[in-house]
Amino acid sequence: MGKLVDSLTCELQGIVLSLEMLLQAFTNACDMNLSREAFLVCDCSAAIDMILHRESYGRISRQMFRILQLAKSLKDIQVIVHLAWVPSHCGIVANEEVDKLAKIAAEDAFHDRILASSVISLSAAFKVSSEIAQESWQAKWDQEPAVFFTRLLIPEVNTKVLFPRNYDAGISYCRLLLNDTMLREDSFRTGVSDTPMCKCGMEHESAEHFLFRCAEHHSARSVMIRGGTGREFRRIPDPGTRPLLPGRIRVVAGSGYLI
Repeated sequence: MGKLVDSLTCELQGIVLSLEMLLQAFTNACDMNLSREAFLVCDCSAAIDMILHRESYGRISRQMFRILQLAKSLKDIQVIVHLAWVPSHCGIVANEEVDKLAKIAAEDAFHDRILASSVISLSAAFKVSSEIAQESWQAKWDQEPAVFFTRLLIPEVNTKVLFPRNYDAGISYCRLLLNDTMLREDSFRTGVSDTPMCKCGMEHESAEHFLFRCAEHHSARSVMIRGGTGREFRRIPDPGTRPLLPGRIRVVAGSGYLI
């Protein structure tokens, strides 16, 4: 396969080799009563999805083109191939042996003990570049002291965040995430307020006090505790899947208090 390929390309190549073996076996079979069905198992759901929904992937790769060729050849000799997913390392002896041999071959290619192509496909290049960029971004995020508080709330980069439809609540939400609000504790630190104490007189008006303890916002806090439908939120079209603290937005919006 070469040194600079992604795992998906390797999985597709493994399916190519399996289909080639099936075609050779059925072509050379002498027993006409032999079952014309074959089962090909794979532990890579991404490879199976790419084959089943190839139209949505746009340009067809070299491996995919070969898979389609082999599938047509097998169909021409009345062979039905079932492609099935199995979990990895599930005790199938042959599967475990293949994984072991693949790792040995990959290590030999890396150390130049066997010849391997240095050519990389465009899709593999994009995937490798994306992984490098993601790792670099995460490393910078983990080491940046200025975002310590925000990192406690969003530890992983490329995380999807839910924002409210209410504009003022959205601004307050961003300020909470950045630990730079208009609450009195922050305002006192920046010289805008002459006291850090909350109007309720209990303690400093910090984000924690505002969200969880301030008596003036008890009704809005009750909404947060009971939960809600989430219909007051819109999804920001960023990659990732993790929604962030929707209940606390209900406190901000329900209080009518711009922080």
